[in-house]
Amino acid sequence: MNINDVIHGFRVLNIRHIEEINADLYEMVHEKTLAKTIWLKRGDENKTFAIAFRTTPTDDTGVFHILEHSVLNGSQRYPVREPFVDLLKGSLQTFLNAMTYPDKTVYPVSSRNDKDFINLMRVYLDAVFKPLAVTKPDVFHQEGWHYEILDPEADPIYKGVVFNEMKGAFSSPDGIRGRNLLHALFPDTCYGFESGGDPDHIPELTFQQFCDSHRKYYSPSNSFIILDGDMNIEEVLGIIDDEYLSDMTSDGARINFELQQPVISEDTVEYEISPEENPAGKAQIAYGYVVGSYEDRLSNAALSLLSQVLCGSNESPLKKAIISNGLGEDVYFSLEDGLLQSFVEIDVINTDIEKEAQIREAINSVIASMIREGIDRDELNAVLSKAEFKAKERDFGNAPKGLVFALSSLDTWLYGGDPVDGIVRDDIFARLREKMNTGYFEELLQKLILDSNHHAKIMLKPSTSLGQQKAEREKRKLAAAKAAWSKEQISEMVEMNKQLAIWQATEDTPQQQATLPVLHLSDLKKTATKLPLEVCRHGGRNVVLKHELDTNGISYVSLYSDISDFSLHQLSVRALLSNLLGRIATEKFDTVHLNQQINATLGEFNTGITFALDRQSNLTSAFTVIWSTLERNDLAGTDLIKEMLYHTSLSDRQAIRDIVRQTKTSLEQAFIQAGNQLGSLRVSAYDSEAGVSAEYANGYEFYRFIKDLEENWDSKAEQVINEMAKLYQKLFIRDRLTIGIASPAKPRIVMAMLDEAPEGTIGEKAERKPLGHRREGIVVPANISYACMGSATTGLSDEQLGTMYVISNILSLDYLWTNVRVKGGAYGCGFVARGNASTYRSYRDPNPANTLRIFKNAPDYLKGFCESEQDTEKYIIGTMGDFDPLMTAKTMARRSDMDYFTGYTDEAKQRVLDSILATDKKAIAGSVELLEKVRDRDNICVIGNKQAIEKCGDQLDEIFTL
Repeated sequence: MNINDVIHGFRVLNIRHIEEINADLYEMVHEKTLAKTIWLKRGDENKTFAIAFRTTPTDDTGVFHILEHSVLNGSQRYPVREPFVDLLKGSLQTFLNAMTYPDKTVYPVSSRNDKDFINLMRVYLDAVFKPLAVTKPDVFHQEGWHYEILDPEADPIYKGVVFNEMKGAFSSPDGIRGRNLLHALFPDTCYGFESGGDPDHIPELTFQQFCDSHRKYYSPSNSFIILDGDMNIEEVLGIIDDEYLSDMTSDGARINFELQQPVISEDTVEYEISPEENPAGKAQIAYGYVVGSYEDRLSNAALSLLSQVLCGSNESPLKKAIISNGLGEDVYFSLEDGLLQSFVEIDVINTDIEKEAQIREAINSVIASMIREGIDRDELNAVLSKAEFKAKERDFGNAPKGLVFALSSLDTWLYGGDPVDGIVRDDIFARLREKMNTGYFEELLQKLILDSNHHAKIMLKPSTSLGQQKAEREKRKLAAAKAAWSKEQISEMVEMNKQLAIWQATEDTPQQQATLPVLHLSDLKKTATKLPLEVCRHGGRNVVLKHELDTNGISYVSLYSDISDFSLHQLSVRALLSNLLGRIATEKFDTVHLNQQINATLGEFNTGITFALDRQSNLTSAFTVIWSTLERNDLAGTDLIKEMLYHTSLSDRQAIRDIVRQTKTSLEQAFIQAGNQLGSLRVSAYDSEAGVSAEYANGYEFYRFIKDLEENWDSKAEQVINEMAKLYQKLFIRDRLTIGIASPAKPRIVMAMLDEAPEGTIGEKAERKPLGHRREGIVVPANISYACMGSATTGLSDEQLGTMYVISNILSLDYLWTNVRVKGGAYGCGFVARGNASTYRSYRDPNPANTLRIFKNAPDYLKGFCESEQDTEKYIIGTMGDFDPLMTAKTMARRSDMDYFTGYTDEAKQRVLDSILATDKKAIAGSVELLEKVRDRDNICVIGNKQAIEKCGDQLDEIFTL
């Protein structure tokens, strides 16, 4: 391909090499439709396709969010009811989703399999350009909203997947705060509206408006196509042109962006807390300052660094000024970019509205002092070094690099900028280093914060009655709506619901299913991926796990300290210590300089507690310390780790108290935002030693420990800190330690830590009794709920485990998806089977009581499945995609460590894989008894609002408030 070549209607406009990511960028335009296209040609077998549209809302109905959900519910070429779910069932995809942003909607897919990649791309192109949703109101009613009324005498309710999703989103104080600040800063632009949809306004959206929005915005001329990876580009462009764009035109809306002119505004909004909570000290205040546009790459990057200088730790200047003066329990300073105009957000958590003037004065005073006295250059250098490390590493976990590059390119390209500017960082870092001693950073703070003429303030006020007020307001709206309906309209509404239920229950015909492109078992590799692992002993004592991997000059180290002799209570104390290490002073460094050293020396530093159950149900419990460094920093990094492991000081009571308060607040938010995870953790604690251990380290029991400590600090702090100090002294003795290393250099430096570790003895294994059978409800201040049910399922053979993985796919994407999500309106649901537990869960669920009944009927569904004519092939293929996920060097090393602790050998993996491939109806039928045991055990945890939990009735035995 050369500049000005035309390939299948696409003219090549430019070709550039991007050294930073070792890619060639081809910029193209489809001449007939004006569809803008780029291809990042990289040597990556994982291929990515994404198509994005500028979608700028003009109201709060969430039309683009509803469109994002709806277009994936069947298309002209693939007229099945839910092709998105069918792809999840039977694809090797490494990413398959869609996302609505404040100003764009993106549809990305990724796969390592060539055939699968082409299949995914075709389905997504048909979905966005030729969806059936614009001809089928049932899709709109299911995914967006509708009045559910099944009897003329009944009271209607609102129902819809997006409606319930956004009810959950509007329960989070973080979301409420950020959302209102965005609207206040940009009231005259698309950012002044809620792109996801405000539950109070979603019911204002009509089907006609929905269809009109698709026609206006989903045109090729308003699209951005991103391709990434090692692919047959002529084949790909040929499909896009021949099957789609060649039949389309450049007609369509020209969506342009307009800058918001400076405004100064403020608002007070409420958020819900439980009626039992004391609202004192629970307010939150957000300050926003517009600081530039997407073009201001240098100043945006500089402000991102300054956010760490100001608020990177509790001893950072701004955070310290707020916390130490009793003006708030926590402070965040962040740069919000990826929009036309970027802004800085300063959030003060858990304060009082009456302190706002003092808070504002403290913020201005700290920034003015930094400008006057100069920013600490050591600190600035340290945070810049951390940013450079992250840019070099480019480790995005399980997210495909192509996906991240695609989304990053849109940060500039969407607004008319250069897509490369959104991806690369090296040039920016070099320029920032040049400006380090020029006063540039101080000038930015003066100009963009202190002298700002474009800023806003949001005061978030806690309310113990808001939840009840919202429920009553919704009830009145629904009653008024019904009162305005004639008898004929009520009958039509009842009939519409009946027809919707029929449509939802109607299965695709064989002819419809045959339209979907599929993989077959013959397209799959039949061997399990082997992760490099060499197990050796250092000095004849400590196990060392070595991983020969290409780490791009980075050393990844994981230190595991055996804490099997720690009781359940001691696990909670140890989990608190995990939150302290690296955040409080050591003998050598105060907190400020410790944070500097971490940023300058370590790419990553994390602590936690790991639990691993082996094939014989033996539990490994380990306090885990994870870090990474550039190879040249191995010695300095190891010395810093030793300083934190052996010389952390627990003498600063106030510093510990501040972190306890922050931990309590973050846990409370986790129950509202991720109740499915914490509910599943709670359920696993009822039956399992591994589950109850994790519960005391990370779950509700840990929250109870932290809450009790925070509320009774004066009477309990000394006892807990003394206990923690005693545990700390024996935590990192030599005989407890195992090390995992993936390093480009010889790991002598790291392994020397073992020789220097103090001697000591490990006590006898502690008894950790599971909580026993329970059916619990935990009330949280939220508009939505989470339902979980499960039990321990230990002792499964490799063959049984493989079958259970396939069953997880069947239940999650067929039975639960249809009944909990499609019919029930929950945003998410699933069944997860692991070697030690099997758990059902729902996410942002409006009716957990009914969901629990659905969970309990799963064994009967599986029996019917085994008697049906449904084939297992697609479920096996989808399971294989989950079984062999995308991994980076870092994730491979950490996963290999876990394989060692669980005894999951290459031979065992192969047996599980063989079992997945061989799963048939007989194998599934043989596993139904296991699911019946899960049902009969009846372990339940529901997390949600009081009304939803009360509706669970006799399905719950105990209800308590968070």
